[in-house]
Amino acid sequence: MKTFKKLALVSAIAAAPFAAQAMEALDDSTLGNTTGQAGVTVEMSIGDAGITIGGITYTDTATVNDSATADREADRYADGKDKTNATAAEAFYDGGSVVMQNLTIKNITKLVQTIDVSSEGHLLMGMSGDSALVRGKVGASGALVDMTASDLGSDEASDGDNVSTATDLAGITIANTSSITADEATAINNHRLSAGVGVKNIQIALGGSAATSAVLLQGTNGNQAELVNHLSLSVDLGDSVTTVYNMSNVGEGVASADYEAVTTVTGTGADITLTAGQAETLGGGAKAGDTHTLANLATLTSTLQGSVDSVGHLSNAGVIGDSATTTAAMAIGMEASFRLNNLDVGVFGYTEAQATAKVATGMAAASASTTDTAADFIDADGKILGGTAAENQVALAANGSAIEIKGMSFAGLDGGLVKVDQVIWADAKGVNMQIGQIQGNLNISAIEIGGSSIGSVAVTGINLAGMTQTIYGH
Repeated sequence: MKTFKKLALVSAIAAAPFAAQAMEALDDSTLGNTTGQAGVTVEMSIGDAGITIGGITYTDTATVNDSATADREADRYADGKDKTNATAAEAFYDGGSVVMQNLTIKNITKLVQTIDVSSEGHLLMGMSGDSALVRGKVGASGALVDMTASDLGSDEASDGDNVSTATDLAGITIANTSSITADEATAINNHRLSAGVGVKNIQIALGGSAATSAVLLQGTNGNQAELVNHLSLSVDLGDSVTTVYNMSNVGEGVASADYEAVTTVTGTGADITLTAGQAETLGGGAKAGDTHTLANLATLTSTLQGSVDSVGHLSNAGVIGDSATTTAAMAIGMEASFRLNNLDVGVFGYTEAQATAKVATGMAAASASTTDTAADFIDADGKILGGTAAENQVALAANGSAIEIKGMSFAGLDGGLVKVDQVIWADAKGVNMQIGQIQGNLNISAIEIGGSSIGSVAVTGINLAGMTQTIYGH
């Protein structure tokens, strides 16, 4: 599942140019036609040529060892030694980079995005498409392919069948339920095979050439190692709605009785006991039952008053469990659907520089009278490589990887789209993400190690509902 999270991050980064592109100047005539319309709609298509991004680099914040951080970070060394005794070479940690290269996105047909602001002040962003999607099954290559009527088994409708339990199925009018026609059977089967509509077969790739890697690890000295050699995937997107909740219009905030209990107390020096609502609003470690003097409360009155109805319980944004009664000023909810049709990825490879050095060492050890020809060097797709023997070996080494995962797919339990419900919110610790729903079946057609397949993997009935994650720095 970590792969999907990375892809989500890549997609978010890749979407930035589209947003910038949409920010065009509008003339008076266009503005006049826009006035009074509800929301904004943006349609986007990307052809087979695609768009490309040369590289995306994340660099960790460099930190210098000192006695204040030594104990906290000591466990980051495998041998657990105290960093106060670290050598000069070990005194600097963090500061390295992760680099993604040669990102390509293509084959997007009429992706429609809508932006609206509700009467409650919620920002609503929708995404949809109009391409027909069909339930999928794992094909011979490992990738998902469209199911056909014969895959429905006993649910397949045929000429003459009795469908008396459904006189009108998804708008299909049946003249005689005791004996449907061939056309009616076809319409029924198509309905049962449908996975809805959306944007079909979006192609995303990283790396893919001798000179580029999908994911590189880079030290502060510039030396690189290849973590992921190449990654390519095909994905379908269904309808989605992202809601940025204005929690001031969905929440309980501080109950008015709690506020009154503070602001209407008279006298001086009295100890006032906080209620649960007051403590939750004040934050900073305040707990129900804490006591404050009137002098202290005088400085908190404006904070309390400003908090009445200004925050809400996260349950109003769909959060469940222990965090449901936590308050927040804003939360982001996402209801989306997707299907991963095929993913191929190779990990643990060589950069072009490493491949060149490796081949040079091997060639030097070989006989100077080698008679290798171009026909001796075949790439992963069975194509004969041109160039000299050394050049061919460099290309093979730089394009290869020790572990290959081929034909990975992730689809809904019925072969349709995977439904995703997620809520994101921030607090003093970091960014929290709770998954309300992700259900599906995962298949991998082949795992290869050292060029040989060790088998396939199928994981069925995955259900990640209720999982909460928190992301924070260290």
